[in-house]
Amino acid sequence: MGFHAVHGQHYDQTLKKQVTSEIKALQKAIEKAEAQGIDCLKEKMTLRTAEVFAEFADWDEAHPAENVRYFKMVHAYKNKADSMATVLPSFERQEILLMLDDAQVSLENLCSGAWSRPKTPKVRWDKVTLEKDQLTFNHQPVFLADWTWKPKTEALQEYYGQLNGFFISPNYLLNEQEKLSPRANKELANIDKKEVGFVFMNHKTVPDWAKKKYGDGFSMREDTYTAYDIDHPGAREMQEMLLGKIVPQLSGKSCSALGYMLCNEPHFYTTKDAWATGPVSDYTMEKFKAWLQQKHGNIQHLNELWHSSFQNFETVKLEIPIAEALQGTAQWYDWVTFNNQRVTEWFQFLKSTTLKYDPEAKVHLKVMPQLWTQNRRNHGLDFEALMELSDIIGNDVGAAHHKLWGKPDQWESKYSFDWRDMCMSYDFFKSLHPEKMVFNTETHYLSTNRSRKLDMSPKYVRMAYWWAHLHGLDASQAWYWARMADGAPKHNAGKGYAASNNHQPRVVNEVTATLMDLNTHSEAIKNFQRQEKPVRIFYSETSATQKADHMDQLFELYESLYFEGLPIGFATAHLMERTAKPWPVVLIKDTPRITAAERECIQAYLKKGGEIITDGKSLKSDEYGRPFPAIRHPGLKTLPPAQTFQKEVSQHAALKAALPKIKVVEENGKAFKTVAWKSMETPEGKLLFSVANFGKDPVDISFRRADGTPCTAVTDMNLSFPYPAIIQLKKYESIFVEVDPEKQEL
Repeated sequence: MGFHAVHGQHYDQTLKKQVTSEIKALQKAIEKAEAQGIDCLKEKMTLRTAEVFAEFADWDEAHPAENVRYFKMVHAYKNKADSMATVLPSFERQEILLMLDDAQVSLENLCSGAWSRPKTPKVRWDKVTLEKDQLTFNHQPVFLADWTWKPKTEALQEYYGQLNGFFISPNYLLNEQEKLSPRANKELANIDKKEVGFVFMNHKTVPDWAKKKYGDGFSMREDTYTAYDIDHPGAREMQEMLLGKIVPQLSGKSCSALGYMLCNEPHFYTTKDAWATGPVSDYTMEKFKAWLQQKHGNIQHLNELWHSSFQNFETVKLEIPIAEALQGTAQWYDWVTFNNQRVTEWFQFLKSTTLKYDPEAKVHLKVMPQLWTQNRRNHGLDFEALMELSDIIGNDVGAAHHKLWGKPDQWESKYSFDWRDMCMSYDFFKSLHPEKMVFNTETHYLSTNRSRKLDMSPKYVRMAYWWAHLHGLDASQAWYWARMADGAPKHNAGKGYAASNNHQPRVVNEVTATLMDLNTHSEAIKNFQRQEKPVRIFYSETSATQKADHMDQLFELYESLYFEGLPIGFATAHLMERTAKPWPVVLIKDTPRITAAERECIQAYLKKGGEIITDGKSLKSDEYGRPFPAIRHPGLKTLPPAQTFQKEVSQHAALKAALPKIKVVEENGKAFKTVAWKSMETPEGKLLFSVANFGKDPVDISFRRADGTPCTAVTDMNLSFPYPAIIQLKKYESIFVEVDPEKQEL
């Protein structure tokens, strides 16, 4: 639906009456369907969404000036804020009517027998447990979703999430005698709720007593989410007191069942002119000098690499923030690597301290995956080390889909949304630790400050959430529910509020409906997540650190393979060392620099029977650019310049054997593919397919056997209706189907 700027008092009141009438009509339709034994949980949720947003529309109609203020905060709307606020209530009511109409159509088809669907499980959040890589309810895996800041009212919790939690902040300590604030004591008195949740460790605030005790330099980098010097001895002392006072009271409680989030969006940039960059303290520089001495052994070795003339390690100097122009040099590599290690050590301290007071605790971090998937380094995060440290894969991955300003991004030339961060990072994380669940504590699939669309298609919502779960997502908390229960914006709603899900009833409805369908087919979705990844792309932190475009080149390889129907994984040197059985193939492309330790792991992997395909540019030198002798082994194949990795993979015998009996064929009239698909065989010999159109235009697909003959026995898994032999997938459209390879529909 396009955004129709229709408005007028009579029109608005007509819409309002229509909403009231259609809500009553859906209530009657539900009663009729339930009398036929049809499960109507989804329609009851839609009914609730209509009721909630009808109240929101009334509030918006009565408070246009308030909404004008929020629309003015957004660059794309500031010149038309008055008109946007004026038509907003009618837009919301139009969306409610479309949503109610869709629910009516579903019930009509279900009542007539044209469609059928399995019962939707209603998850009790107080009965959910964490078991290795899955959340479990009634002996079945389940997927959970909630919203950041959502009021804890019964009307909003019944369908939209019941995530429990606790907030820890350094300012809960009133003094160094470990006296807690009244707020902390009040929160601790209310921790007996049974619903599962997580503990949010805040590092943004520093109490006055700590500033006074630890000195003026203790508070630093205050525009980031860790606003104090992690290398100052006072940092550990303060956290030891804080965690020692609070964590014992959280041990064994439901509010900590989904772990302790050690930090919100950690980033420790120390690069000149970079986003959120900052200085470091004398404590940090002293640690750096000790690290250099341990790594290089003697000052002569350091001077050779740095082209310097320091007398000893005590006299070493390096300007921090460091100039990005030094990327590729020894100075850059040493500093970036040290910055990663000092941050990892800090989080390891927080973990060990938490475990000291709660031995059963699980920890995670809300990492921003784009700090791995994008090029820029020196943010202080060694993702492999942090995933090893974490018991739960915590993150806040998002997916841009409609930019409100700025130059076009590369993805916009091919695709309808930016899937790079979501798909690539989850494949990397689950390659490292398939045994751990994925918890996105701040999902940005729907909106960011820059990516937002008032009349967002529910098809996009379903595709984004469904595909994230296929790649490993287990639980999420969406950004964001910035309304009070009566519809008024929260005081801190900010510039992300206007034209967000807070004004989009069909979006909120589709999030919950998609989760319901995921939980209906939860065993199958978990099996998709747990599929072996026969194609592995080698990732080296060394080349990523020293090459300005390394992740762009890595994504080019990932993208070239993504639409071929084979699960893609990643391999690191540590992972190759750890794996007992080699994968069918590891691909190494555009990775010129590796450490000696990485080189040894690659050689050991080849010796135990691994097969590696590389290009002529990789494995050439160490981290400082010093050349390595060529690795020679029968298991290592170097592609000729004219051969692509995509073609080599398609011809690889082991990978061809791993392909399903049936594949998805797309006809889009373009030189590149846009249909993503994953398949899995059921115990009965049928094939399940999840298929999505990532492209900008409609595309025709069909299911074909290896000999090219079409498979026409294709059934929708959610509503059990048959599909035609040629299926058109519109922009954002996704399907979940069962294909019977032995049966032909006439």
